[in-house]
Amino acid sequence: MTPPAVGQERTETFRLVPAKASPASLVVTVETAAALPKRAVVHLLPPEGGSTFFAAATADLEGEGGRFTFAAAPPGTWRVVVRAGGKMFSGDGYFLPAEAPVTIAPAGATEVKVVLRLGGRLRIKAHDDDGKLLPATCTIRGASGDALEVGFMYPGVRVAYGALDDRVPSLVDPPLPAGPFKVELTHEGFEPRVLEAKVEEGKTIDVDALLVRR
Repeated sequence: MTPPAVGQERTETFRLVPAKASPASLVVTVETAAALPKRAVVHLLPPEGGSTFFAAATADLEGEGGRFTFAAAPPGTWRVVVRAGGKMFSGDGYFLPAEAPVTIAPAGATEVKVVLRLGGRLRIKAHDDDGKLLPATCTIRGASGDALEVGFMYPGVRVAYGALDDRVPSLVDPPLPAGPFKVELTHEGFEPRVLEAKVEEGKTIDVDALLVRR
């Protein structure tokens, strides 16, 4: 397209055509020893690496009998990650994220199966001696000592990464496998603190951390 010359005006008319939805779909069947979930969030990620924070496609789905249909799913080879038990950002459910490789056909339904395991949750509150909540930097470490990639949720509102919410106790998301964890907290003007917490299947464990001023 040639732009108009200096001092000239020109009207261009464009006809916009809606993009066609993909004729492909992904049907995810979940298996678990616990009661089957009725909701699941399904993420599609590249086969190698990648985080659900930056998924190529995400669907918040209702299901029946452990089956969830991701309509208009993008064809290709993906890693499907299933977070079952509640809506996105709801903080509901205790199932650990589960994943499987899948190649979605260009058309029709592609089936994939994942096995779900129950975990538990931590809910962390950092505060000063007056009870005021602090947006402390928080790191959670498992038995290996590695920092876990988790978020800190204000259920139904938002998920923050790296620091706790200063309005309500923060729910660690996603759920964690049962077992011991270390919770490391730092905040400017306060002494750092490390606490131990034990996650239990199907439960939310509260971690109350008093931070002491320097």
